Parts: sequence; structure tokens; C-alpha cells
Amino acid sequence: MARDRTVRCWGDDAHHQLGQLKTLAGVDEIAAGGDTTCARSSGKVLCWGGNAAAQLGDPSLEDSAEPRAIAGLDDATAIGLGMQHACALRAGGQVVCWGGSDRGSFGYPDGCPQDRVGRQGQAGTSGVLMSFCAAPMPVPGIEDAVAIAHGADHACAALRGGAVRCWGGAGYSELGNRDHGAAGSAEPIEVVFATPSPRAAPQAALAVAAAGDWSCAILADHSVRCWGTSNLGQLGPSVKERSAKPVPIDGLGAVHSLSMGPYHACAILEKGGARCWGSNDAGQLGDGTTEKRTAPVAPIGVPELTHIAISQSSSGPHTCALDRAGQVWCWGGNQTGEANPADSKPASPTPTRIAGVSGATQIAAGDGATCAVVKGGVLCWGVLHGPRDVRTRLARPTRIAGLDEVVAVALGYQSYCALLADKSVTCWGHLRDDRERRAIDFAGPVAEISMQYSSVLAILENGSAMTAWVEEEQKPVPVPVANPVQVACATYHCCALDANRRAVCWGSNGNGQLGDPDQGYGGESKEPAPVAL
Repeated sequence: MARDRTVRCWGDDAHHQLGQLKTLAGVDEIAAGGDTTCARSSGKVLCWGGNAAAQLGDPSLEDSAEPRAIAGLDDATAIGLGMQHACALRAGGQVVCWGGSDRGSFGYPDGCPQDRVGRQGQAGTSGVLMSFCAAPMPVPGIEDAVAIAHGADHACAALRGGAVRCWGGAGYSELGNRDHGAAGSAEPIEVVFATPSPRAAPQAALAVAAAGDWSCAILADHSVRCWGTSNLGQLGPSVKERSAKPVPIDGLGAVHSLSMGPYHACAILEKGGARCWGSNDAGQLGDGTTEKRTAPVAPIGVPELTHIAISQSSSGPHTCALDRAGQVWCWGGNQTGEANPADSKPASPTPTRIAGVSGATQIAAGDGATCAVVKGGVLCWGVLHGPRDVRTRLARPTRIAGLDEVVAVALGYQSYCALLADKSVTCWGHLRDDRERRAIDFAGPVAEISMQYSSVLAILENGSAMTAWVEEEQKPVPVPVANPVQVACATYHCCALDANRRAVCWGSNGNGQLGDPDQGYGGESKEPAPVAL
């Protein structure tokens, strides 16, 4: 909004959301959401852009570049937009909403006048039938609001007495009430603010790991505690759904190292041997079955291992391990030959030694592929992605041309990176500018790398950590932990060991994966917060 209270817009205009705004002046507030934009001027609300859910207050559902006044609103004091709906705070403290929702994002649409119903019976993204109303409808139970705020699928109102009520929701606990659970609600639910409770100082940790919506740490006594989602047994038999409080994983003994996937994990024990637990639908636990295990089980027939790598794929997860002789063993999802290139079966629940690989010093498991570092080169099998959406099937371990003096390799979703002997990082795979390789400039020598999805995370020799998007040219950004000992990132959250060997996590917290019982479930944290180990 310009100083003269006119409006300027830029960006995507596929649904006219930039508008034709020459006559729009005297604007007090603007808001944008999804593909719709609204402005508040002297109590009136005018909207333009996408109208597929009647969010312009027009039951025709036709987009418009011309601002349209929302009928019946002349005393609005604040506005907010979600993905497919809009709300306004009226001068008397009432909140009204209009548009569409498959999760109750604008309260009860039952009283919508029949001539203002845009369309009904269309399945939304949640699988619930959509409801559309082209008229501002009062949200029940909100009579004395002083402020409103919006997310993509939910909204909240702050009431005069200090309470906060939220409605809508996409099933990620964004309504802020643990007793209500994670489900959405068409009726406003009061947010319950936890009272911070005194707790003991967090225990020192030896390592952290993160994947999917859960996290784990190896404590100083070599035990393992995990937190976050447990829908497939990740947190053991006692936790059926999730836990924001770290819980011990029994049946492991002293653990040397830990690897995690979205729904299962494997540990190498101090006394030798390995144990895996969690989801097992593709045989990724290696016990010869495809049954979920809430208690750790031993992979069948593997020798003493030095390293385990787990793919971050949720559709075809597989596990690979490196033994002391430099041989590689794999098991689990095998849709593209990533676990057993000599077998065409889609699942390989029993560990198999990969023929043609010996003397390996490091391994990495990606989405549909596995790679090993052998004598400074990289051998891969499965399916690798390349520029121009090219997919290459490697039916046996095959050396990647042009990669020499490699120290370590990391695999993401469709892109891959290697740490070279000169401490630099080079990446390949699905690069959007059609290059064969991309060097990532971390502005200093790199000590180790890891990947999640399409970004590479590096710990530098100067003690800092940075992350960079691989698929296109972008400057690396610092990781918000001073002198991290180790960093592990999943798709939506990260955990790290700080300089004092405390486990800290930040990012999304839909299933308590930040490990903070006071915060519970939902929300996010942009700043690393200590885990109550």
C-alpha cells in the first residue's frame, strides 16, 4: 500500500489477483490469500482475483480484475484471507466470513441465503464436501473480538477478555487445543495456553536424527529417546499416536549410531549388531517380514555393520548398510532396483549383499536409488534423475562419470551431492537450468554434508552450518545454531547438537517433533529450542 493509500500489486496474475486498481483509493488495509486480494476502505471491503469458491462475494464463481464490494459490510475494522475464504472483523466485535471451505474455515455456512450459495458437492483436498457462501456469515460464538488472524485453512480471533478462539483447520493441531485433538472444527475452539512448568536441565546428547514428523537422540548413556509421530510404531508400543515428550526406545541396549526414515529407524549397537523398528510395509526392517514392529528387531544375516543409510521415501522406503569389509547390504522397497538390482520384485524384506561393490567407505540411500563411495568414485544403482527430467535406470552398480576424489555422497529426492577431497561440494541430478553439475559455494571448507528432499546441508570446518537449495542457483543460508556439532533435517523441521551438546529443534511441530511438552502439538518455532531429554 502506497503512502497515498492507493494499492500496488505484483507477482502471479493467473486469476487477476493483481487487479485493475486505478479507481481504488483511500485504502486502510490490504490482505492476500490463495489467488484473491482484498482491501478495506472506510469500513467497506472490496475483493478481486480468484472467485472459484465465491471469495469475491459473487455466486457466479467468475474471477474478476475489478474490485467488487462485499455486500452487507460497511463497518469492517480488520480483514484476513485464507486459501479459499475471507473474514472480516466488524466494529461491534463480530466476525463474519465468506467463500469456500472443506474444513469449516468460515464457521457454519448453514444459514447462507440460497441465492448466495455458489456451489455444493465438490470434494475438497481433505476429502470432505466443499461448502460455498457468497455472503458474509457470522462465526458463532464470536461476539467481542478485537483482532483476527488467518492461516491457509483456519482462522483465529482474539477476544476482549484475553481468550483466543480458532476454527477451521487441516488436521495439524493448528486450533491450539490438545483436548480437541488435531481435527479441524467448524465451531470456534478455545486455545489452551500451557503454563510453563519447571523441568530438569536437558541431558547431554551424543547424536540427533530427524525424519518425517519425528526426531530422536542418542543420550550420553548411549540410550535412545524419540519424540513426534508414532502412527506406525516409531515411538514403541506404549505410544499409539504421538508424543511431544521424548520417550525411551526399549530393547536396544547401548547404541553407537542411529539412522531414520519417515516411518522407521535402525540403530547400530555398541556391542555389534543392528536393530530396526517402525513401519515395515516394504520389508525395510530386514527381518524377512512386512509386519510393523514397535519393538526393535535384528535384520537377518547381516555381518557386523559400520553404517546404515535409510531412504527418505515414504512410498518405497529401503535400508542399506555398510559392513566392516566394505560390502553393502540392502533391503526394503525395490520398485526401481534400489535395494536389490538383481531382483525385479517390488520388495526385498531380507538383506541382500550388492554384487559388484567392495571396498566401499560410505553409502547413501535416496528416493529410488542407492550410492556408495568406492576408491574416490561413486557407484549407484536404481533410478537417478537428470536435467530435462531424464531418468536413468542403473540395473547394476555403475560409476558416475566425472566424479573423482569423492569423500562422501548424499542423496535427496531427485538431486544428489558429493563432498570432494578439496572440501568443496558438487551436485547433480534434477537441475532446473539443465546443467550437468552445480558447485555449491559454501564460502569455506566443508567437513560433512547431508540432504533432505532437494536441499543440501553442510557443516563447515569453521564450526558453522549452512543449507542450500540444489535444483536452482541460490545463495546458501546459515543454519540458526551457533557452532553446531551435528545437524539433521527432515522435510519440515531440523534438530541439532549445539556447542554444549544439547539437542535443539526448530521448524514445524504438527506432531510434537520439536520435543517441547509445553508447546505440545502444532505451530512452529523459527528459533532452536532445547529438547527436554
